[in-house]
Amino acid sequence: DDKRISHYKDRLPLVSKQSSERERRAEEAERETVKLKKVAYMENHLGDVFDGIISGVTSWGVYVEMSNTVEGMIRVSDLPYDFYEYDENAYSLTGKDSGRRYCIGQLMRVRVIRTNVFEKTIDLEEADE
Repeated sequence: DDKRISHYKDRLPLVSKQSSERERRAEEAERETVKLKKVAYMENHLGDVFDGIISGVTSWGVYVEMSNTVEGMIRVSDLPYDFYEYDENAYSLTGKDSGRRYCIGQLMRVRVIRTNVFEKTIDLEEADE
C-alpha cells in the first residue's frame, strides 16, 4: 500500500548507503588480512629465491609478484651497481651508467631479504644466480 511504499522510499537511500560503506570496510579488512598473512608466511622464507614478474614500477622501487602469488618490493637503493632513473611514461627504471632496465612484465629471480609484519611489507633483492 501507499503507506508502506512511502516508509521504504524514505529509508532505502540511507540503508543502501550504509550497506555500501560496510561492504567497502569489509573488503578493505579482507585485503589487509590477506597482506598480513602473506607477510607472516614469507617470514619463513627469508633468503629463499623465487621466480617472479615485475608487476609495478615506481620512483622508489620495483614491485615483483613471485610465483607463489606474494608481492614484494625491491627498493631502488637495493638495485645493483647503478643510479636508476624513473620513466613515468614507460613505467620503467633505467640504470644511468649500465643501461639496465626494469619494466612491467619483465621476468626476474628475487630473494626475500626482509619482512615487516607491522608495516605489512616484504623486501626483495634481485637474485644473482
